[in-house]
Amino acid sequence: MTMVLDKMVKLQQENARICEKLDFVEDHNKHLLCELKKKSSNMQKHSLPGSKNGPNLRRTENQNVTDNSWTTGS
Repeated sequence: MTMVLDKMVKLQQENARICEKLDFVEDHNKHLLCELKKKSSNMQKHSLPGSKNGPNLRRTENQNVTDNSWTTGS
């Protein structure tokens, strides 16, 4: 009988640890989501006027995929 009670106690302790970890992850997720929304809002505010998706960045015809230089164009 004591083995069953010991097992129940261990399972309850493990459940409590898991619940604490879950609470932490949920809170951290809320914080990260809030930060992401703020940064997304700032990016939209600083984008070019009349552009829905921010500056229109494109590669020029003579640039290859390994070239990291971008130009602003329409």
